[in-house]
Amino acid sequence: MRLKHSTTWKAGTPETVLAYIAGIVDGEGCITARKQHKSVGYTTEAAGMGVSVFVVSTDKNLIDFLVSYFPAYVGIKRETRRKCRQAFAFHVSSMLGVGRFLEPLLPYLLVKKEQALLAIEIAKTTRPNTGRRPMNEKHAQIRTRAWNILRQANKPPSLTFV
Repeated sequence: MRLKHSTTWKAGTPETVLAYIAGIVDGEGCITARKQHKSVGYTTEAAGMGVSVFVVSTDKNLIDFLVSYFPAYVGIKRETRRKCRQAFAFHVSSMLGVGRFLEPLLPYLLVKKEQALLAIEIAKTTRPNTGRRPMNEKHAQIRTRAWNILRQANKPPSLTFV
């Protein structure tokens, strides 16, 4: 199921709900860096760098709760393994949407606060309705630096056994 998404919170969202959603993002969410393929036609490498926020859960009520406060794409994740339960995904993919989703959650995030700050920094380099026009050099540098740090933060730590 796909819903038409908005890039704004529901008016009058209570602080307690923001804190609860921040806990969901901390525990079950993922703030990730993504890159568009060169074939999409971006004028610079930095222009193709973006961020997304996912929350995946086997409880559809949780995803419906998130969508009731911040409309986003909702998908059904089909598992190929037989004994896996069906999962539902809440996905914010537009750069402006990611920034607007994460900013009110910042005071309440614990685990993913650093990733959220980097994602917001990347989102702020987006100019609405720019199409494929080149981005300025300052924004390209900010986006590239923050994107690379976010990519490293999402890599699993290497384990050393002694």
